[in-house]
Amino acid sequence: MVGSQLGIHQFLGSNPESAREIAASMVDYTLPASCQEQGGRDIGIIKMVLITPGVQDPQFLDKNVFLLTTYPSVLGLSEDKFRQELQLATLRSAGNVSTMEFVREEAAIIQGEEITLEVYESFGAYDPPTRMVFSSVFPGKSDDIILVVAGPIALWDQEMVNRFIASIR
Repeated sequence: MVGSQLGIHQFLGSNPESAREIAASMVDYTLPASCQEQGGRDIGIIKMVLITPGVQDPQFLDKNVFLLTTYPSVLGLSEDKFRQELQLATLRSAGNVSTMEFVREEAAIIQGEEITLEVYESFGAYDPPTRMVFSSVFPGKSDDIILVVAGPIALWDQEMVNRFIASIR
């Protein structure tokens, strides 16, 4: 998990102002308490924003983090295929894909529409054991969006995750 977050953090950089601008072009939401946009990247066909607890907080690796990414339909991939590729890339960057197991599917509401959340967890392979949640595609301002939430199971803040999801508009 730490490798995953470090890899994403390095790719997206650490420019909160730029990340806020990119996020504002994607979707509106209310940040969870103590969180902020940490880094982001707009490479034309895809936008990504990383939301972490605190500014330059060296402990953010021990808490829930959020990744918002656009679904680039111009790539010619179906939504399901793109989400699968995103899941595989995220899981691979965290280490051995076989150590993350699908646990359950949950329903959530974004913008009045039901979406699906797929929950994956590691069991004994990581220290600490990790949870990753991947949303189905939902509408953003100009592109469809996928949300990824990741963090250690022992410190998982489901209430914060629920509030963030409910705030997306």
